[in-house]
Amino acid sequence: MLKRVLASGAALLLVAGLTVTLAPTAQAAVTQPPTATAAPPTPAASAPQQAPAPTADTPDPTTLPAAAAAPFTLNGHIDLGSAGHPAGPTDVVITIWGWTSIEGGYWLHYNSELRPDAAGNFTLGSALPDVVLQYDYVGAGNFVSAYTSDFKQRPLASEPGVIHLTAPVTSLNSTLGVGATIAGSVTDTVHSLTDGLTALAVPSSGTRTTPRYVSTKVKSDGTYVLTGLPAGTYTVEFSGNDVRGSNFWQLWKGTPAHPEGVSITLATGGRADLTLETVKLQGRIAGYVDCGQDCLTANRSKLTLQAFDPVTSTWVTQLDPNLTRSSEDPRVAYEFPRLLPGTYRLAVDYLLQGDYDDLLTAPFTLNPGENRSASLVLVKHAIPSAGVSPAVSSFVTALYMDYLNRRPSSADVAWWGGKLAAGAPRSAVTAGFVNSDEYRLIRIDAAYNTVLGRAPDAGGRQSWLTAMQAGAITTDDIERSFYASWEYFTRKGGTDKTWAAALYSTLLGRSGSDTDYTFWANLAAQHGRDWVITQFWISPETIAAG
Repeated sequence: MLKRVLASGAALLLVAGLTVTLAPTAQAAVTQPPTATAAPPTPAASAPQQAPAPTADTPDPTTLPAAAAAPFTLNGHIDLGSAGHPAGPTDVVITIWGWTSIEGGYWLHYNSELRPDAAGNFTLGSALPDVVLQYDYVGAGNFVSAYTSDFKQRPLASEPGVIHLTAPVTSLNSTLGVGATIAGSVTDTVHSLTDGLTALAVPSSGTRTTPRYVSTKVKSDGTYVLTGLPAGTYTVEFSGNDVRGSNFWQLWKGTPAHPEGVSITLATGGRADLTLETVKLQGRIAGYVDCGQDCLTANRSKLTLQAFDPVTSTWVTQLDPNLTRSSEDPRVAYEFPRLLPGTYRLAVDYLLQGDYDDLLTAPFTLNPGENRSASLVLVKHAIPSAGVSPAVSSFVTALYMDYLNRRPSSADVAWWGGKLAAGAPRSAVTAGFVNSDEYRLIRIDAAYNTVLGRAPDAGGRQSWLTAMQAGAITTDDIERSFYASWEYFTRKGGTDKTWAAALYSTLLGRSGSDTDYTFWANLAAQHGRDWVITQFWISPETIAAG
């Protein structure tokens, strides 16, 4: 007796042409299995996808409790194509699936497998009252593998194809429909992508009992044949590993503008011979979007990749990128992977009113296998004001954003525009921002937060501001004082060596050696922490790291 465990997954689509007749004694029994996806074993040429092997998260089937002696039996018959054409033992493998409970969870597994006899008849024993049969066509012809139903979490009495056994089923007659065929060839004369390539027929829709996919390995000459397909609409996907070891996939007739490719519609037993497809080494576009602040939060802006379609001379928007945010970096990292070579451009659309200008890059060519880097910076709108030129508005707006981290009002722009119109040099206007109390308090608050790791106390904040207003100190003096302070010293371990190690990490952006830490600890003991801080502060390495 065989047992297998299948991890839960997407429900399967189903097959046309499969008929099931239950004996009048069949009744309902409601159980609670998980939603799962099952697939028949892989035949030599092409087959639905195989169920996954047990993993660390999927218990070994040998650990399942042994089924009791089968109190129910299923007697049935299978025909191929139409009634009167029985399947033989080399044509079909039959599997019975049921539901069982393991430690409170429900696992879908099968507990029996066999083949029909030469007349197409079979008898299955089952210890489980609710079952689904799986018919895998493995013969040399072209017929559709099928299931009597899809796998439901709670099969109901009204669910067609789920067999509820409380007594032997004496009439279970099934017909596997005639399969359709997709054939073609792929080539690539540059990167040997056809080595180990898989061709996969992906249905756009289906009936309730067909396997979801049918796949086959591409032969060494680049040809492939996909059989056992029920009538429907398909796209053909080619997948494998490229010369870099990366996974890739490409759809038949896929282009940069339309990577989804072109679909094929098949009638029952029909055949489609596809034109030659050239698979291409795929590329990648990645980088950062920066706007000085987090402008890429939800519903504020949208990054898109646009591909040029030479057939219609239009730009077509592609899928959304992969985005990565870090609390330590105001920029947002993005990635568009697995791109066909072609002509692209990037767009950032700001969705709110005002603030940022939209961004659209110049078109660029992505070559086969190219990893292209493109960093994007959004620019704030200049605030207009009557009587002030756009150039002056942009200059004043930039000063407010750079120094005060806020946007000016129209009145602010008009006031500073008046100063410039009256002859004030731009350097004097800039000095007005640098020497403003608003900017000084921003720097004081930043020193408290970045060096001491806390918000400023009101008295200390005002004391430092008063000293700056008097011209006695600069913001650099405040930061140096904080680094030399007892508060910072104790926060960093309370010894001269741990304090010196913190200076390496914070000011130089790197680690030092134990000898380095001891050297500076001895100097701190000899000259004081203020003296050591000054040496770090004026060093070229600190200046470069800052």
